[in-house]
Amino acid sequence: MGEGRVEVFYGGVWGTICNGGWDTQDANVVCRQLGFSRGHAVTTTQFGEGVGVTWMNNVGCRGSESRIQDCTFSGWGASECHHSRDAGVMCSGAVSKPIRLVGGVTPNQGRVEVYYSNVWGTVCDDGWTREDADVVCKQLGYVRSANVKPRAHYGQGSGHIWMSNVRCSGSESHLHDCPFDGWGQASCRHTEDVGIFCEGYSEENPVVLRLTGNSNKNQGRVQVYFGNTWGSVCDSNWDIHDGHTVCRQLGYDKALSIRTGTHYGSDSSTVWMDNVQCTGFKRRLQDCNFSGWGVKASHCTSSRKAGVYCSGSISETFDVRITGGRTNNTGRVEIRHQGMWGTVCDDAWDIVDAGVVCHQVGFTNATAFHHSYRPAGTGHIWMDEVRCTGLESKLQDCPGSPFGNHNCSHGEDAGVTCE
Repeated sequence: MGEGRVEVFYGGVWGTICNGGWDTQDANVVCRQLGFSRGHAVTTTQFGEGVGVTWMNNVGCRGSESRIQDCTFSGWGASECHHSRDAGVMCSGAVSKPIRLVGGVTPNQGRVEVYYSNVWGTVCDDGWTREDADVVCKQLGYVRSANVKPRAHYGQGSGHIWMSNVRCSGSESHLHDCPFDGWGQASCRHTEDVGIFCEGYSEENPVVLRLTGNSNKNQGRVQVYFGNTWGSVCDSNWDIHDGHTVCRQLGYDKALSIRTGTHYGSDSSTVWMDNVQCTGFKRRLQDCNFSGWGVKASHCTSSRKAGVYCSGSISETFDVRITGGRTNNTGRVEIRHQGMWGTVCDDAWDIVDAGVVCHQVGFTNATAFHHSYRPAGTGHIWMDEVRCTGLESKLQDCPGSPFGNHNCSHGEDAGVTCE
């Protein structure tokens, strides 16, 4: 079990959450984000009062969010709560991944912490090398490490220092498979907590693109989905070769032109990529040279965004499936886009939309359509505001929001029953 006062890291500062409206749904999201399976909300100060800023108040999670910051709340720092109202949780269920990065401004960097004997603890930087960092990054689903950050670069941890003098060869699957001094045998202080910066991608940390900021789906501001977050691309050195790569990845033939600045609007989201330089024939933007995930120059503001205008027909094959039901004719609707399965939001979902899905997968018609289908899906929500006329042969031919653009959670996944 893991329990304690909940704190979030925002603007480079740790702060608490006020217990206004704090409930089990909110606690479940926090606990899943920390690697547990479920949570119990604590609204008393049994875990002590925090200090400094209270970052969040009136949190209203539906329970399907993957991160507490994805839930509705009053706004960062918009709270007048006293620390006697700090929210806490009691988490239970198996930890899904006994290693994490803490304190970084992006998910792929932070202080290394490991879970042992039901308690999270840090790793000492004594003897720490790139081989050790590579093992951690691969265990977390990234390809490799970009940097080692010793001397509590991401802030000092607290409690146990579980590992010291780690000596990985680089081929191990888990950090605890590497030789080290023994659990809790470190002679270090938290001023020596090690941190790392990971790069690359994997099926567990998929990289997906979309175009936003224009009503035509073949042009717009380039956004990248990395580390479970949508972010932008800075327009430094952005050229037609980079545009061609984006268009090919999205299934078009080529780029007709590129755009920079605020041509497709400004964007205050995380800048995931800067100084992109695609040379030769690259099929994916992440295969091009760039500064590193989340590494950007100071001039990459919300008004310096890369955009592209693609031409040619979409060549990608879209597959549709019905899954999650007790029989093969009923269940949650999922569509595969850019090689990954995702769900369809139930906004505007009706029997006409369901009928197109049923025809596409080989049934005669739809007998029912379902909102908020259970069990809910995971990962991407590919389609929203679908409005089929009934004449379409494929779901992706129906009018709707651009792929990946939605305002939904998986509690709103659409379903069908066919016959």
